[in-house]
Amino acid sequence: MVTPSTFGKLFEREVDGDIYAQPLIKTGVSIPGAGLHNLVYVATVNNTLYAFDADNPAVTKPFWCHSREVFGNPVPKDEVTDMPPDQKYVNFATTVGIVATPVIDAKTNTIYVVAESKQGNEYSFHLHAFDIATGREKTEMHSPTKITAAAVGNGVGNVDGRIEFHPRKMLNRPGLLLVSGVVYLAFTAHLDGEPGFDYHGWVLAYDAKTLKQVSVVCTTPDGIQGGIWQSGAGLAADDREGTYPLLYAVIANGTSIGRNVGESITQFYPGALLTVKQTFMPANRAFLNDHDLDLSTGPVLLPALPLMVACSKEGKCYLVDRYDMHLVQEFDAATNSYGGEQAPNIHGSPVVWWDANNLLHLYVWGEEDFPREFAFDGTHFQPSSRGTVKAPEKSMPGGMLCLSANGRNLDSAFFGQRFRSRVTPIWER
Repeated sequence: MVTPSTFGKLFEREVDGDIYAQPLIKTGVSIPGAGLHNLVYVATVNNTLYAFDADNPAVTKPFWCHSREVFGNPVPKDEVTDMPPDQKYVNFATTVGIVATPVIDAKTNTIYVVAESKQGNEYSFHLHAFDIATGREKTEMHSPTKITAAAVGNGVGNVDGRIEFHPRKMLNRPGLLLVSGVVYLAFTAHLDGEPGFDYHGWVLAYDAKTLKQVSVVCTTPDGIQGGIWQSGAGLAADDREGTYPLLYAVIANGTSIGRNVGESITQFYPGALLTVKQTFMPANRAFLNDHDLDLSTGPVLLPALPLMVACSKEGKCYLVDRYDMHLVQEFDAATNSYGGEQAPNIHGSPVVWWDANNLLHLYVWGEEDFPREFAFDGTHFQPSSRGTVKAPEKSMPGGMLCLSANGRNLDSAFFGQRFRSRVTPIWER
């Protein structure tokens, strides 16, 4: 349990590269010959996946570990964009490998991981499935499976009305989603400023038992861009009783007319039906797109309510009715507290919590600003309070928040923050 008196570092582990994926913890894993253990799974951009003991400081070696011999060589970061030589790509320090947060299926004791690799002159992504206890690759599930995709459309880069998924320039940033036996992956480009804006966003669905591709959606089949960054947050699923789970993604940049859903919060039919059902697009989406103020967080579904929230680099949050995707409220959730023209970019997805008095709280922490709390009055979010610690000036990505609670009792809360100097371009869209 996290409490004010016990919170603190227990131990640390050295890994072989930067960590972009969120570490995952699985409790009660039965390790052959070693009994039950709580494990923490850590993936690096150097294409290494570790399974460490989550509790015992004395157990320094991972129970199992996979690296390049399984995932292949990660891609040198200078090869993933087509920017001019005088414009260095600095969103990664050295290599690009496992970037998206994996997902665990507790029923089958499987962890699913996507890794990008390079062999010779070929760039590729593969979807892997491993046993969480032993690390055994589940070849009976056809792991690893090479990720490919294509869509019909006349958008940028099409050849005879067909758009291909090009792995070299793609970034698997959002965390993987597993729901109703299907694993969902989402992709964007490494930079929204690629020359010619010549990329598309993608959502791909795979059968969790066979790793067979179930369906594919290109977000801008007749346009450009439409990347899914979500600051690393995963797609969301709405498992309504008596019906199928609808999916949600926040799509940044690009064309937003016709079949194209750039700059939108998009609702998808799931599984083999994977297609766009409905969207919400901000009224000023062209302005957001043109001024790099695009939608930037993951989709947050509010518990027990038919509502969802997503935010933008403009500092606004959008409360949307997810039954018909209409706007319920647009509100200022962050501001530049230093003054000046720098936008208060919100990258970290909001976090929400129901208290013991049945009041719903929402927390946001944008760049250049204080953490802020909003209370739901039954129809709208109203400003409630403000933190005392301000994000460093000209830093990014602002606060990445988490909240610890014992049910509806806020016995302990922890707000994590992560900042980076703005001398480098934004990678967390």
